[in-house]
Amino acid sequence: MCTDGTVKTVGGCPGMILVGGHSGSGKTALVDALLNASRSLARPRSITTRERRSGEGEEYEFVSLAQFEEMSSSGMLANDDEMYGNRYGIEWRSLNELWARGVTVVKEVHPLNFHKLERICSHCYTVMLTNGRPAVREGDARIAKDRSYFGDLNRLLAMARLLLRSKTREPQELAKIVLRAFAWTRSTGFEVDCRVVERVNDATYSRLAEYFTDNERLTTRNFHDASHSRLLALLDDLPSGSEVLELGAGTGWLRSVYPRSRELNWTEHDGSHEMAKTRAHEVLVSSPRALPVNDESFDSVVGSLIDGMLYTEAFIEVARVLRPRGRFILSFPSPTWAMLARDGQKLAKFSHGGQVLEAFSFSPTFAEIQELASSAEMDLRGAYEEGATTPPYSPALYSPEGGLISPVVTVAELARR
Repeated sequence: MCTDGTVKTVGGCPGMILVGGHSGSGKTALVDALLNASRSLARPRSITTRERRSGEGEEYEFVSLAQFEEMSSSGMLANDDEMYGNRYGIEWRSLNELWARGVTVVKEVHPLNFHKLERICSHCYTVMLTNGRPAVREGDARIAKDRSYFGDLNRLLAMARLLLRSKTREPQELAKIVLRAFAWTRSTGFEVDCRVVERVNDATYSRLAEYFTDNERLTTRNFHDASHSRLLALLDDLPSGSEVLELGAGTGWLRSVYPRSRELNWTEHDGSHEMAKTRAHEVLVSSPRALPVNDESFDSVVGSLIDGMLYTEAFIEVARVLRPRGRFILSFPSPTWAMLARDGQKLAKFSHGGQVLEAFSFSPTFAEIQELASSAEMDLRGAYEEGATTPPYSPALYSPEGGLISPVVTVAELARR
């Protein structure tokens, strides 16, 4: 049970879901929907110095500034936040009572204060609603501050794990997405925070961008060769004129080897500005958690060797931009290869300029990719393991015993429900 302000180990408390968003974004409606969706969730009791609003329930205790400061200084509050001239805090007693019963805490919190509560519970999951723009009320200083803060997408991505950007879904639907994502992050082997993954991978691939070609990276070439036939066969089902988004396009290998790419309206994306600079045409550059396109924009999303993007928050965003029954076709290093070549570690290592650079790399099993797809309201239509076919082979394709590892790549086909 989390009883103080120290960082807890995994399993230390049942969990905490924090929801942030600008005024009018629907965060209270989402929290209410979460509470209605599961009896294992509850709001903790909070303390505030602001005035009671019309229709508010019992989740707040309204106190004077002097009372609040006394409670904070005596250690009764898990956090002490000041927003828009008012003070807010959550009672430790309320948190501990809920956690002792195995209840996951759900609370609306300004994202500036997410990090404070993340420190007290290792199973803290942060959600940001970014639907539309803050409502306008003349002379409202809070709205003006909201506009300034919530207009910075990079800041929001650094604060929250999951960005919910759909303008068309009801709170009940969004609550189901949040609960599935929260459950997925608790699954064994997928506890790595996507914000850390993106920060590390962006730094590494930005340094490697100029050299990340098949000629420079033999392992990458072997993986490309192994997945080539399967990826192209799956893409051949797309009618001419289809809208296609390539996620994590890198230096453009897939588009360059696919004969029909010019028949399709092909858009490239990458998470690295430096990698995007290697392309002669425009590339969408963004986190895979916040693709800069409208809902249901694409018939298909495809990604070759996007092992650094295999987390639920990215898949949820892919599902958002896919049209109904649209397909997500992807490849990544096979779990067989990952286990034998790097002992199951989730880090890829690259030699560069006399240094060893690292990037997160995930190799889910069939069962794990199916669970990942389900967390984003997609179904797994097929998964195929492919071996290397064209020598020379990288030393990384050989097991410690000296045998050629096979398979080395998994190709999967998912479909939005």
